[in-house]
Amino acid sequence: MKRASAVFLICALALSLLCVCGTRCFITDEPAEPGSCLLNQVWKECGSYCPRDCQNINEADFFCPAACKRGCFCQPPYIFLSGTAGPCVLPRECP
Repeated sequence: MKRASAVFLICALALSLLCVCGTRCFITDEPAEPGSCLLNQVWKECGSYCPRDCQNINEADFFCPAACKRGCFCQPPYIFLSGTAGPCVLPRECP
């Protein structure tokens, strides 16, 4: 892990992470590749580690590591149906 000034990012996650310059963490074995995103998704090099989904859409504040990851993410106003992968739905379509 490289250090960037006096700010250190601690990657205390039970995943295989690669910390870059002390400011970002990426999962090294992400399943998606650019161009493989589903309908209503877009590829991002640095997307939210905790994107909104049908399970957390009504939570005002929830803990999310100050990290980002590469992969496919839902285009607003869509959110993941469940978790951080799979189909994107409009919030009103959540079960």
